[in-house]
Amino acid sequence: MVTEEELEQIVSVVIERIKPFIVECMNKASETALLALPEVQRQQILMQESKRKMVTEFYENHKDLQTHKPIVSTVIEQVMSDNPGLEYKAMLEKAEPIIRERVKMAGQLSMTKPEKPTDLSFKSNPGVL
Repeated sequence: MVTEEELEQIVSVVIERIKPFIVECMNKASETALLALPEVQRQQILMQESKRKMVTEFYENHKDLQTHKPIVSTVIEQVMSDNPGLEYKAMLEKAEPIIRERVKMAGQLSMTKPEKPTDLSFKSNPGVL
């Protein structure tokens, strides 16, 4: 039967023999990750450039929406969050009818003259407490 002291000695020997292997694995993983970073960054830059080009084309094809960029960006963000796997071009196509609907609704709002209530008295029945 192995005593507790002998067990601790066996475990410490095993740990000492495994330690170089663990360090080597960690170094190799770090090296692999660092070597992959330039490619990841390049892909991110290409994706951003592609999106910028699609947005530019979108506004060139829909000149009437250029003055409504806040509505366009809000709807695009909403469609992106509702459809996470959708390609950007398909997402723009899906967002266009929603954008047009929101622009139409916004066009009906008066942005220059706010409507103020004429009767400021509280005539409603507050109920019984």
